[in-house]
Amino acid sequence: MVSVGKRKFFSDELKWALSYLKPYTLGLFGVFILTFGQNYSFALLPRVSTNFLFELITPEKYHQLIKYFLLAVALITARAFFEFFKKYSMKIITHSAIKKVRDNFFSHLIKLDLHFFTENKTGNIISVGINDIEKIRTSFYQGIVGFFSHVMMLIIIMVRLYLLNWQLTLISMGSLPALYLVVRIMGNKMRLVSRKLRENLADLS
Repeated sequence: MVSVGKRKFFSDELKWALSYLKPYTLGLFGVFILTFGQNYSFALLPRVSTNFLFELITPEKYHQLIKYFLLAVALITARAFFEFFKKYSMKIITHSAIKKVRDNFFSHLIKLDLHFFTENKTGNIISVGINDIEKIRTSFYQGIVGFFSHVMMLIIIMVRLYLLNWQLTLISMGSLPALYLVVRIMGNKMRLVSRKLRENLADLS
């Protein structure tokens, strides 16, 4: 029963944090399009660079050499373009959402009676209002985009590898369970450290 309660609390907490992103659904969709463009241009770059090196060995194909060089420059420029506007858009969205979180937190705080402030440490309240809310932006909101970006990149790479050699691609996918286990273990340890850090920040405040 206790574990079920914890899962339900986490689910409610997750829905609460995501609710502040609802007004920016269209903007987030644009961010994911930019993320796809960034990842896809990066995935194309190794093939173009390889072709450029092969043409460099046989310089008599001068027109091919120039073509792959310009294509590589175009991909690098496109990736930088997509990355800049992705980060710029995401900063606008996350800072706007966090402003609303802080406004609601302050509005709720001033409605509480004096008994709440005598029963709770001032440092804890300050830590929640400053550090914990900032963690929502840096770890949760930006983490969502980072997670989908990595998943998108993995899918793009796997598709391209599958088209090149599907046998080797299937063999390489055999390492994914071990990678998941490592990430799971590290994630649990990071959560414990993060919880301890929050407690220390509250005491410091």
